[in-house]
Amino acid sequence: MASAYSEAAKNAMLNHLAALVRFVSLHSGYPATAANELTGGGYSRQSITWNPAAGGAITASNQPVFTVPAGATVAAVSFWSEVTGGTQYGSAEVTQEVYANPGTYTLESVTLNLNK
Repeated sequence: MASAYSEAAKNAMLNHLAALVRFVSLHSGYPATAANELTGGGYSRQSITWNPAAGGAITASNQPVFTVPAGATVAAVSFWSEVTGGTQYGSAEVTQEVYANPGTYTLESVTLNLNK
């Protein structure tokens, strides 16, 4: 038997998840794992904050900016509880970018959607 969650239930789940997911990371491949998280060159996980969930979706309220080392490829982002280690709650592919030189990567938009 299939069941569907109400919009209120989806919003409650997402608001709880937002309280847990406090950091985002960049990865050289997908699926994103701790093994393919970028390292070196000033890279570190960045904090993320969230708007209240509405309509079964939640959006980031900030735009995390990462330092990316030369020679790195960004192919995915991941959502974490801690700045190092911690629990990984999910990940997503992004349009792959290759950095021949050091640079920055701005996560301009993040939406977690339970309607899809």
